[in-house]
Amino acid sequence: MNQLLKYITRLQHNIVHASIFTLVMLTGEEVFRYLHPLLAININFHDISIYLLIGLIASFFKSKKFIRGIYLFVLFFTLIQYIHFNFYGTWIFPIEYMLFFTKLRETMETFFTVLHITIVPLLLITVSLFLLWKSIDNMSEERITIPYLSVVLILFLIFIPARIFFKEHSRKGARPNIEVVPIINTMETLGYFFGRIIPKKISGKSGLEQKVVSAPKVIQKDPKINIVVVMGESLTVAPMSLYGEKEITTPNLDKMKTDKNFLYQIAFSSGVMTDISLPSFFNILYQPDSISQIVSTNTCLFKLAKLNGFTTHFYSAQSRDGLSNIKSYLCMKWIDHLSDASEFTKDIKVDTLDNILVEKLKKIDLSIPNFIVLHQIGSHTPVRTRYPKEFEHFKPNHKDVVDLSGYKNTILYTDYILTQLIKVLKEKSKLPTYFFFTSDHGEGIDEHAGHGHLNDKNQYQVPFIMYVINPKREILYKLRDKKYTSHFEIAKLIARTLGYDTSNLRKFDGEHVVCGSDLTGIAGILKIKTEKDEIVKLKVSN
Repeated sequence: MNQLLKYITRLQHNIVHASIFTLVMLTGEEVFRYLHPLLAININFHDISIYLLIGLIASFFKSKKFIRGIYLFVLFFTLIQYIHFNFYGTWIFPIEYMLFFTKLRETMETFFTVLHITIVPLLLITVSLFLLWKSIDNMSEERITIPYLSVVLILFLIFIPARIFFKEHSRKGARPNIEVVPIINTMETLGYFFGRIIPKKISGKSGLEQKVVSAPKVIQKDPKINIVVVMGESLTVAPMSLYGEKEITTPNLDKMKTDKNFLYQIAFSSGVMTDISLPSFFNILYQPDSISQIVSTNTCLFKLAKLNGFTTHFYSAQSRDGLSNIKSYLCMKWIDHLSDASEFTKDIKVDTLDNILVEKLKKIDLSIPNFIVLHQIGSHTPVRTRYPKEFEHFKPNHKDVVDLSGYKNTILYTDYILTQLIKVLKEKSKLPTYFFFTSDHGEGIDEHAGHGHLNDKNQYQVPFIMYVINPKREILYKLRDKKYTSHFEIAKLIARTLGYDTSNLRKFDGEHVVCGSDLTGIAGILKIKTEKDEIVKLKVSN
């Protein structure tokens, strides 16, 4: 009994030290989040437990030099993440570890022009370093120590990339998660870098050699127009009466078919998952393995808009947690106004209905040029929670493999939301206004429920709708001669509408590319060849 009490007393020293480490690190991070408009203060049990675990493991080492080494590692990469976030608006992507060395000169030249962004991170890390050094100096020698713990730590560090290497389709660490602590992002992205990118680079099969496309040139400076892009969620064309479904699911859009300012086509999505299609769409990517292009921000639509005189907006009906991995791809530095569902629900994990997007649009000053992106929750599962009760038109059919009736109700609601948005624009915007709608990807509605697969056309055939308000001339006639388009072509069209020459981007040759469940293409890609109004070739590559 006395031995147990002695053990508990010694363990208390370890716990105290781990608590000090946690308090110091969390305080520094929350100060950084408070000072950064793109980050929300986010103290939660997960982050506390992560820091407690790191501090506790460190306290079990006998050598204080080794403990200092662990803390230097944590603080150094936290500093790098802070500086990176101040410049790019995201934590570090895995590929950037490679780009730092392969593009060292350009990196340093850029770095020395923005030294001011290092001031706050350096102050925070310096204060943390001082406090942790004092804490280590005062560590009790009575604490519990574990022999050979360094070996265990080394094996753990090896395990992180090894897990990625041997788990072929794992996307863990493929992109940073904006809502978790910097050191976790560091460990996960470094694991992906050493476990996936480096081996593929050595093997010569990485596909990372895609050339970075330069930014398109401005051909119309500061156009006095409004552009609204509505990005749907999990919406395929098959159940939409606009595209031929017998049951009326889009009554309002159906009535607009004869409007000369209305255009609709079938589009092939860039990917079959949100965190593939949105990065591809908003960075005008034609094919996978273009992460370097994303990092460059050369073709990011928000950046192009901002640099050509538009006020930029991104509003989402999805939760902050749901968007955490997507935001990193959207060059958030160039977004003037950004909010998500959590602003309304007060919960980082809870979505809201799409009517908030209408309310957001109503509050925007449309007398000046705006680039507005409205991101729906749309038809995301569970579909029965995605619309108000008055849109419960289609009743459950127990014969359906999926909840197709609920899915059709979400389409009814999206039809209502889109026409409400157009109504607001007609009433408020005196400038020429260009309204674009598509969906991030489709959804399986028969034997292939869900999404993420290339073998089901419903998962990559999505709607494309364009409507023009107050046009100076007929502009849609050139687009009416084809049935099919793609996210890539739509994104290029938006860039041209923003006032840019897109001739430096890939020319359309009738071939469209859909990426599987990994942005690098390692989970497969689908190539679709079209001629006139026909799909003439499908080819899946793994």
